[in-house]
Amino acid sequence: MDRIGTDADTQSAIDIVREHVFFKPKEAHGWQSKPELPTAEEILAEKSDIDELPENPVDVPWASKEDYLTAQYEILRREAIEGLRYSVRSFADHRRKESLMDDDFTNIYTQVRVKEYVMSTIGPLARVSFSTERSRYRIQWQQSKRLQPGKIVALSPRSDNFKKICKIATVAQRPYKNGLDQDPPVVDLAWANPDDAVLNPQLDMVMIESLNGYFESARHSLVGLQHVARIDSPLDKYLTGAHTKDAYPEFLKECTDMDISTLANAATSEHTEAVTELKSYDIVNNGVPNLSGLTFLDESQLLGLHRIISKELAIVQGPPGTGKTYTSIEALKVLVANRRQRRGPPILVAAQTNHALDQILAHCDNGGARILRIGGRTQSESIKPCALFELRQKCGRNQIPADHKCRGIDARRQENAMKIQELVDSLFNDRLLDPQALLDFGIITAEQHRSLCDESVETHEAMNEHGPFALWLGDSLIPASIRENRHPTQLELSEAEVRMNLPEFELEDEEDIENIADDEEDELYRLRGPVIPLKHRLTGKDPANLRTWDRAVARALQNQDLFSIDRDLRGAVYQYFQARLLDAMTPKFAALIAENVNLCKQRKAFKFLGNAQLVDKLGIDVVGCTTTGLTKYRGCLAAMQPQSLLIEEAAETREANIVSALYPSIQQLILVGDHKQLTPRCDIQRLGDAPYKLSLRFAVLAAEF
Repeated sequence: MDRIGTDADTQSAIDIVREHVFFKPKEAHGWQSKPELPTAEEILAEKSDIDELPENPVDVPWASKEDYLTAQYEILRREAIEGLRYSVRSFADHRRKESLMDDDFTNIYTQVRVKEYVMSTIGPLARVSFSTERSRYRIQWQQSKRLQPGKIVALSPRSDNFKKICKIATVAQRPYKNGLDQDPPVVDLAWANPDDAVLNPQLDMVMIESLNGYFESARHSLVGLQHVARIDSPLDKYLTGAHTKDAYPEFLKECTDMDISTLANAATSEHTEAVTELKSYDIVNNGVPNLSGLTFLDESQLLGLHRIISKELAIVQGPPGTGKTYTSIEALKVLVANRRQRRGPPILVAAQTNHALDQILAHCDNGGARILRIGGRTQSESIKPCALFELRQKCGRNQIPADHKCRGIDARRQENAMKIQELVDSLFNDRLLDPQALLDFGIITAEQHRSLCDESVETHEAMNEHGPFALWLGDSLIPASIRENRHPTQLELSEAEVRMNLPEFELEDEEDIENIADDEEDELYRLRGPVIPLKHRLTGKDPANLRTWDRAVARALQNQDLFSIDRDLRGAVYQYFQARLLDAMTPKFAALIAENVNLCKQRKAFKFLGNAQLVDKLGIDVVGCTTTGLTKYRGCLAAMQPQSLLIEEAAETREANIVSALYPSIQQLILVGDHKQLTPRCDIQRLGDAPYKLSLRFAVLAAEF
């Protein structure tokens, strides 16, 4: 990656970003060698390996950081992918796959075909059409939780049905307008492995979606744990459970004095001298300050606040109504004031839900802090101006140095897209197949080539426009659209059936309903880019009396004279030739797709760097995101080199989500929550219980109200 100027801080930031965006698992190193997304081998595994997972004891110290991280990673990864493995295995093992319907664990989509590729800024997206014929009811897409962005799906050619072939993809976007409202509906997928990219629009696939779990919530934590295994952190000593003593963060060891005057929120003009003394208070040696008559904080809140601002690890917990959030806000005011004095990095604030995050950021904003919200679509009108997109727009297009690099990369992405378009144009056009190309790729023999291009037929009029295959196909040559439009893809309701309110067409359970964005918001956030269609203009007609014809085609091609093949079968043979030629060109196509993925990663790296530069330029005090965002945007956040991390709703946050967010720069971890309320969610109950305890809260020390 290119250097950005000569500034040491900028170079350090780009190095941090690069380590994250271009992260590669260690080879032959157990769990640290596993890829970000599940492999085909994991999903096709016949049996679950839960019994082989390491245990997660909570009452004894861990032998090492490596052992601790191994257990966290392996248990979390199994929980993240077990649902899809089970669904795929159930489908593959079913004797009557053609009649198998959706159930409480699995959604099955058939007639899945790649229609086109969208060359978006996050990478090439395969736009696939599909049938919902296996659903027990007509799907109300605007209220459905099916195929939510971030879900992983498994695809396999219908001819294989997950016997050996399994392609993993993630749902990139599922807009309703011009997407799910179409017949057939379409959704955009990102291939986990560019080598799995499909070039053949006629490849009939089945797609499996598990209703158990949401991979996106674990995906980035898994990678984050691999990062944590490679670096040292001041907080490592707390992971094994062997360290139980208080310690102060590194930045306080340099200077133990802090300005805590913001705590004097009840002071009057009579307290001027006392407030002045609080501007330089030795927080380490003087202990909890005596603020009697100066603050609205009660004794227990003040004790909790002192832990927050002075300890390396602070866990503040208590029941509702005890002022945990209020205490957090007052502590953040202190941290912000001192950040400004020493010109330190921004303070990182996270919460389990978008709603809780917006609430605490709104309090920070009201307190005068300059805030930045990363990720998610905030519903708070007061926070929207602080969203990353809005601040970038306000800052101006040419004010962030890293953005200039993005424009250069965009030009290279455009060149790559043109190469892909040229390749696709050579395969999908108004011409019939070139027999020489089939010969060059070994799809037909030299004898078959000569029979097709025999001198005795070269002068036939039909060959002038379309070549030798026009004569050979004759009436079996048809527009490809005839084959594409022949299958119904969705359950249809007549007016009479609507009035009858037939039970098989009932809506999904009300508790499962989750409205996706409306059309206007959909259009605003939709991933866009050049669209490269995959569509044959001409093809061969299906045989009249055959449901499947793979074996018939194989027998027919034993003939060295192609004109000796039965006329009714020639359309099927031509379809076979088209598919084989696309198979032969797929490696070149996949290489170009991989090149585009790499360019998009470069662009992402400079965008991340630009975000860090934006924080510095605007003097941002507090950066907020959800706990999922802590690892999803890990490269961006780590480049800002925050020293303090505060997590609200920490009792509802998974242990792995917190541990995976321990960037090397983090010197202070503050966890605030109610340990007697909701526990972290676990999609597989067995993994939530002993001995795996995935639902365990991260709690080592506590200052309880």
